[in-house]
Amino acid sequence: MLADLGAILPEGIALELDGRYQAMFSYKMKNYALLDDTGRLTITGSGLRSRGLELFQREWMEEMFLHLLKGEPQKIRISPDDTPKRSSSIPSTSANS
Repeated sequence: MLADLGAILPEGIALELDGRYQAMFSYKMKNYALLDDTGRLTITGSGLRSRGLELFQREWMEEMFLHLLKGEPQKIRISPDDTPKRSSSIPSTSANS
């Protein structure tokens, strides 16, 4: 399958298999969020994991990515005032870039 997909891509674009995931959000090169089969969220890349982000911003982004990747965009909270305290029930991991 990987070879078949690679054959139809433009020159200079190569595919690598790094595992299987339910869903992926790609922000830009080397900046993405992955949702695995257990519901665990992995966020990778400095564009999404910036140290300049406040804790509430990072927590909101994790919640937003989780809902987006699960196909539940209506559950994304728009206002920071609507964002509840972090729940330990949200499974997540962070990968450093």
